[in-house]
Amino acid sequence: MGKREIYFGVVLLSLSALFFGLTFQFPRQTLAMSPRLFPRAISIGLFFLAAVLVFQGCRGRAKGQEERRDQTAFPWIRFVALTLMAFLYTQVLAVASYVLTTPFLIAGLMIAFNEKRWTRIVTVSILTTGVLYILFRMVFKVPLPRFELF
Repeated sequence: MGKREIYFGVVLLSLSALFFGLTFQFPRQTLAMSPRLFPRAISIGLFFLAAVLVFQGCRGRAKGQEERRDQTAFPWIRFVALTLMAFLYTQVLAVASYVLTTPFLIAGLMIAFNEKRWTRIVTVSILTTGVLYILFRMVFKVPLPRFELF
């Protein structure tokens, strides 16, 4: 697994540096939050995570770990399940609200990736929904779908 991690990490490092560099072409804004801020934060986060991936790949190769294949018999089943969950989420989101539907999507994603601890699934689903709601609705002022009946 080490070789693939290193190659993929280097590609992501390059892409994050490229995207960060492209933010210098964005317009400057002084009244509110700059349009450069969010893409730069994402680029820096991607750069950091890619560096961790490269480090893990190098450490794995130094320990002499053998290349291992994905143990999932049918990885396409997970892909289809995730695609269906995302599609259903977009359909239900229009009727229900962001706050009501997002925890179910996050819980479904966690279950699809073999998380078995229900307390963790519930906690992460609710906390992630809350953090994303605060970030996008209150900080970035993005209008999110609301429940129509109330």
